[in-house]
Amino acid sequence: MKFLLALFLTLGLSHADEMQRLDLIVQDITQLRSDYEVCEEKVQALQVKLQDEKDRNSILLQEVNEADSFANKEKKYTNVIAKLKREIDKQKKKIRQLSNSENNVPVLEMKDDFKNTTLLSQDKKLFVFEARPFRLNKESDIYSDLDGTIIDRWENATSFTSDTKTTSMVKITGYFVDQVWRRSKKEMWVKLENATQR
Repeated sequence: MKFLLALFLTLGLSHADEMQRLDLIVQDITQLRSDYEVCEEKVQALQVKLQDEKDRNSILLQEVNEADSFANKEKKYTNVIAKLKREIDKQKKKIRQLSNSENNVPVLEMKDDFKNTTLLSQDKKLFVFEARPFRLNKESDIYSDLDGTIIDRWENATSFTSDTKTTSMVKITGYFVDQVWRRSKKEMWVKLENATQR
């Protein structure tokens, strides 16, 4: 019995150490779990921070690319502006040279055949006056110019207005259609002898 008691005692003592060791292991595991959870929380916080930094870096990269693009455009436009300034300077220089040089345009003289003729013959001398109404006193041809071709034929008693005439022709500046005056869109002339001033 003593033997059994001694056996139980030794087994109990030996198991007591085992129990303490198991308790220490359980405490260590619990501590490791809590440390692991704290580390996991820190890792998640760091991952969020890392994602924020990645987003910030991508924004900064876009800004850098835009700045490079603007710098390239600025350089390109600076070159274009410099080229245009040089071209303007060249043109100004040419203008100064032309204005400083003597007028080398030859004096033009009229040929002998035309020296004794007047620019407008007496028949084509224009008289301008305040616009007045006229009426055709017979069916008349309408001309495109003083020496022009016949472009129309108007009936007797057609009314029109004029502010220019020669000794033989009167210019039609407007005419009446159904008692409504209309401005003449093209040049028209009629013989003065066929019109009466109203």
